[in-house]
Amino acid sequence: MSPKEKILPVVLFLALAVMAYLLDFNGLYGQDAHEYLRQAKVFFIRLSGGVIPPPTMGDAFFGAGFPILGGVLTFITGNAGLSLQLISWSSAALAVYFFLSGCRYLLPGAKAESRFLFGIFFLSAPVFLRGAFTSMSDIPALAMTLGALRFGMDAGEHRNGRALLLAAFTAGLAMLIRPAMLAVLAPLMLWVSWRMIRRQFLWWGAGILILGLFAAVHYWAKMPVPGGMSAGVVNDWKAIHFFSRTFTNASGTVTYFLPNILQLLSPLAHYGFFVATFLLFFLFKKTDLHLPVKWVLVAGLLSYMLLIGGLPVPNPRYLLPIWALGLWLLHPAWDRFYAYGLYFFPKLTKGLLWAGAVLQLAGLVWNIRPVIQLNHFEQALSARIREKIPPGALLYTMDVDVAMKSYLTEIQYFNIWETAYDSIPGGSYFLYNENKLNTQWAGMNPVKNWEHVRNNYQITPVDTLGQGWVLYLTMRYER
Repeated sequence: MSPKEKILPVVLFLALAVMAYLLDFNGLYGQDAHEYLRQAKVFFIRLSGGVIPPPTMGDAFFGAGFPILGGVLTFITGNAGLSLQLISWSSAALAVYFFLSGCRYLLPGAKAESRFLFGIFFLSAPVFLRGAFTSMSDIPALAMTLGALRFGMDAGEHRNGRALLLAAFTAGLAMLIRPAMLAVLAPLMLWVSWRMIRRQFLWWGAGILILGLFAAVHYWAKMPVPGGMSAGVVNDWKAIHFFSRTFTNASGTVTYFLPNILQLLSPLAHYGFFVATFLLFFLFKKTDLHLPVKWVLVAGLLSYMLLIGGLPVPNPRYLLPIWALGLWLLHPAWDRFYAYGLYFFPKLTKGLLWAGAVLQLAGLVWNIRPVIQLNHFEQALSARIREKIPPGALLYTMDVDVAMKSYLTEIQYFNIWETAYDSIPGGSYFLYNENKLNTQWAGMNPVKNWEHVRNNYQITPVDTLGQGWVLYLTMRYER
């Protein structure tokens, strides 16, 4: 790699750290990030030999790898939240490193400057940078998947035993972090096995052993969960979801702009990735796929699209593997744009590059701003609740309760999504957002609990907390 390519991952890591400091952002926003923080603390307790807290639904449905890494790193940092941030930042740097290494492997004749700019193009996707900025598992899973693919290419084409072990290690970690990565890696694993099992059986067996060890870690992580391991959202896979825009599941009823089958293609023209990626197809040639390993990548891409296209959880962050593998396959087209454009139309090409940079910056602001606002709101909400509720009080709510548990630990939480309560003690508090929850959760536990409290208890507004959330004190009617 050129010096610029080597320094790019380091610059990205430092930029993320500085941005988090300047924006006073701790990596936490929404339910998932706070759930990862809770699990990281639990794994730290388990590894320390402490008393294991009762498992929650998140323990069953979330991949264990990211919080396990957070728990292990907490032994060094002493802070689980900081540990998760460091993992996200480091993973972003590793993802860029593996991406550039893969570009160099797949197209060794490209100029270093072209490859460097393509690396910036890859990391500049607002969805990528948002994932790198937050304490979520998307970027760690992506980084390990790209590492497994990069080492697997070398193992399969050159029957390289050491590369196979590295591929097995990164693949095992990727699937421990996000089990869905099996769909991306399965074609590679079959291809490498076919290439290695006869001539390099011992190396292949060692790779299988490594994968088995990661499976054992997964089993250990899920031991406290009732019923053991869970299939999670895979149970919700249906072919009809490819053509659906409205989904009713554990997340309530949600309608999206595009059906899933078009959502899968959105990295070609989406402000969360790049609005004009599809233009690279005009420079694409059939010969760009002449290498067998590229057809392995195509198979992994299609396999993953088949998996997530049938799930009722369309989300741009789940499309990051499609973005990365798609760019690897389009790298020759990019190199033609760079080489021919600068030679024949230098001013136009440079103008397009600068225009692309402006678009990406605008997309980044559009994607990052709500994350920062939600993070600050969660902290402000928790501080406000602390002033209004005495320690030990009972609070019934949902959505924001996961975040509040990170900042406000001295009260007792009861989730109105998980359970339909027949009664609640008088003097309890109820935190609810009618505008946000009534439509999405119509006919489900949150609305049922709200209607039950309104009809059977005397509720007194205590405080209006912003963004539609109102805190109520509940009292039983005197008979």
